[in-house]
Amino acid sequence: MAESENTAKGYVSVFSENNLTVPNIMTSIRIVLTVPFLILFLKGNFPASFVVLSVSGITDFLDGFVARTFNQTSQLGKYLDPLADKLTLFAVSFCVAAMFPGFLPVAVMFAAKDIMMIVGSLVLLKKSINPPGAKWYGKTATVLFYISSLAAVFMYMFDIEIFGIVMALFSVTAVMMIVAVIGYFRIFKNLLNDI
Repeated sequence: MAESENTAKGYVSVFSENNLTVPNIMTSIRIVLTVPFLILFLKGNFPASFVVLSVSGITDFLDGFVARTFNQTSQLGKYLDPLADKLTLFAVSFCVAAMFPGFLPVAVMFAAKDIMMIVGSLVLLKKSINPPGAKWYGKTATVLFYISSLAAVFMYMFDIEIFGIVMALFSVTAVMMIVAVIGYFRIFKNLLNDI
């Protein structure tokens, strides 16, 4: 009974506080941008998809910066930010894998990493534990992912043969994502052990 009450309180705190903040609005925009990116990229409009992905990357940097600088962090933001990261990652991975069959194993690894993160967060929430906020290694992996993705879109946009460079960037990103998985796994394990 106590556990269910704590869980209910956790959900109430998410929706009862003032969540209409600039960081949350930017994060929501990032979530919405995955749709036009997918449509534009798959239709071959690479310049427009490049712009959309660039805006998404800029808002990803700014939402966290504004939240910390102006003390606008919120519980909802802690849920929205990783959701936006994962949706963007899935969308871009799908597009790049569609164009680069050789990228498919890396895309599968990206997806596996995020699925593991989602499952871990759900386990914590079920036990009335708030999932941890983004750490430096997670954010570094995200930044590398944006750089790699923009390089891939840039290649298509100007028809430049830089497949080797793009794959090298994605490989470095994959290594950083593995580091992030290990880091978050340790946090999840410690949180569960403290129960």
